[in-house]
Amino acid sequence: MCLTLNVFVPVVNASRGPALAGLELDPRGEIQPDFVAWHARERGTYLHVYGGAMCLCGFHDWSALYGLARDLLERNQAPYVSMLRFWSGARYDLIERAVDVDDTAHHAPIDDGEIVHVRRQLAPRRRPRVVVHAY
Repeated sequence: MCLTLNVFVPVVNASRGPALAGLELDPRGEIQPDFVAWHARERGTYLHVYGGAMCLCGFHDWSALYGLARDLLERNQAPYVSMLRFWSGARYDLIERAVDVDDTAHHAPIDDGEIVHVRRQLAPRRRPRVVVHAY
């Protein structure tokens, strides 16, 4: 069994772009069936993510993975990108969390069977402050 990762981009025929930090994207790799069922109502592109081998065993560069998600968001002008980490051939009761691609404090490792929806959140709107000086 190998550790692997799938990405879903809600854009038909999404552009993959070049390899980033040694991570490659391939539409022909193993796509986890629970992940496909999760996105059954949406149209888009499923991609298999791998490193030097056809898996991610021993992978620990989470900033590179979130960088790959950022590239897919921008390249495809997608509203979000979903990622699932799983062991080859395993089935899961999936859990999910959302991550703002611009908030690096939340770029935590992905657990097995966890779907991470990466999106760009709008910055909170702030009213301009009025500064009053008393002399």
